[in-house]
Amino acid sequence: MFLLLSAIVALSNASLKPPVKSLIPSRILNQFLDYDLVIHFDNSNLHRLDFLSEKNPNHQTVHLFNYNYIQTVLRRPRGYKYVNVVILQDPFEFQTFSLQPYSFYQYDFVLFVTTTIQETEVWKMAGLKRASAVFVYNIEEDKMFHCCYYCGKDTAVLKETTSYSLRQLLNNYSDFNGHIFRIAYTDFPPFFWKNDDGGRPRGAEGKLLHEFSRVHNFRYELIEYKSVPGKGAWQAMVEAVEANAIDWAVGGISVTIKRGIFTDFTRYIKTQGFAIAYVVYQSTWAAFESILLVFKWLVWVTIACTVTLICLTAKLANNTLGLSHNYSTYVRVVLMSIAEQAATSHQMKLLKLSTVRTIFLIWWLTSLNLTSLYKSQLASRLIKPKYNQPNQIDDLVEKNFQFQVNKEDWSVLRENLETSLDKVYSKILTKVDDRLDFCESILALKGQKVAVIDEETVLQYDVFKRCNTVGSRYRSHLRLVAENIFPSAYHAWSMPMGTPFRLKFSKTIGRMDDYGLISHWYKSASFYLLPRSNSRTGGNTASALTLTQFLPPVMILGIGWSAAFIVLLIELYIG
Repeated sequence: MFLLLSAIVALSNASLKPPVKSLIPSRILNQFLDYDLVIHFDNSNLHRLDFLSEKNPNHQTVHLFNYNYIQTVLRRPRGYKYVNVVILQDPFEFQTFSLQPYSFYQYDFVLFVTTTIQETEVWKMAGLKRASAVFVYNIEEDKMFHCCYYCGKDTAVLKETTSYSLRQLLNNYSDFNGHIFRIAYTDFPPFFWKNDDGGRPRGAEGKLLHEFSRVHNFRYELIEYKSVPGKGAWQAMVEAVEANAIDWAVGGISVTIKRGIFTDFTRYIKTQGFAIAYVVYQSTWAAFESILLVFKWLVWVTIACTVTLICLTAKLANNTLGLSHNYSTYVRVVLMSIAEQAATSHQMKLLKLSTVRTIFLIWWLTSLNLTSLYKSQLASRLIKPKYNQPNQIDDLVEKNFQFQVNKEDWSVLRENLETSLDKVYSKILTKVDDRLDFCESILALKGQKVAVIDEETVLQYDVFKRCNTVGSRYRSHLRLVAENIFPSAYHAWSMPMGTPFRLKFSKTIGRMDDYGLISHWYKSASFYLLPRSNSRTGGNTASALTLTQFLPPVMILGIGWSAAFIVLLIELYIG
């Protein structure tokens, strides 16, 4: 009887204990009916999957990951938006999924289901910051906690919240609540650099970063990277981004295929073409051209024929009237008119006939015009000498130029040259030298068939501001080839793969570009300009004179010949 009473009391006491809760309340998941489900569980929590029997049919798909049987790397299933429900005895086993770069897309979030959790507990887990929101639900006490990963000092700290209106807590990455980011940079004027005074970063990207911090309400700590032998600062920053040692990297980072394999990039901030600079030079033949080609060749031929014709006319006129002189006499008189530009008494003694005197008088006036034009045109050509200015990349390659590139890091240029199908670029790759620093390579251009390849804005800025040994006179002989070697190098910010706010930042960059802010900042940073090949500021403005420009002297000469012929007829009639 005693044993029977004891058993009845034990059963009654057991019936008074509250049942263990195993279901996730429907009010939670029903807020995300447009999401699919990914259930992460193990064998110890199989009894908690009963909520699936009450799943709202609007949840299109359910994926089940049993961590006791999975031996491969877990990856996010294909789909638009997912609720990741984590029901694991050890929640940190979820890292095998969250560590993968693209485990979460822009709107994915995570719901941990546990029995022991306390407010103000820090809930840090590798890769979890990529989710748009993290919730922790205490199933025993029916309490919901929110974990914010970009909330300044409260980052990853659990805060109790209501289990209703959870969608309002999804992070749209518009406000980072004063969160401090660790950002890598390298001094790369005029795009980004930082003064020693610890103030704001300078340059176009420096202004962009500061404006970003204001718009998105975050702060940042800048970490400088410098070039070391065998590795440029940009490559070092990209590797740091890949290793998650920093949050992102800025400072003229160019997008390449290789870098895009290991990191993500924002929308392109600005495009920069690779320009080629060289020193203009004057060939030996150009020096003779300055003297001989003041007139076009046809003009010289016309002058020579005119001199011959004048001498023949004078000799025939004298012979007709019985006066004879050697042909060389007339040639001497004609040339003396050009040299002395005056009619001397000695010349006039040789010219006894009025006809001949009229011919030579007109020639004397014509020669005055010719010599004046020649001297003024020659002075113009000597003041503005004609330089040899290759106008295309092909011209430099044909003239067997060598090419200096950035000593610190020219990996972007090399990748473009190596992947190009253009034979000219293949030849350039065989003529590249990176042993000199930038200023040394600029000075090496003088008197040599050498050209420098670098990003256009950076090249011009460094010539004017960085290279103190390059004087203004030397700069006046520098030219850029009319066309860039590649259409563009794309500058962007490098971020770890799967960074959740990358798309938001790209949209902000796009809006700033639409408003003209980025264009304004870059124009203010690139006002140093070198002239292009055959440009108006550096070309020869004095062109050779043609016969059309000699119409006045030719008309005077024709009128004089007509007058001389009339005088000759009068002399024949009188004589």
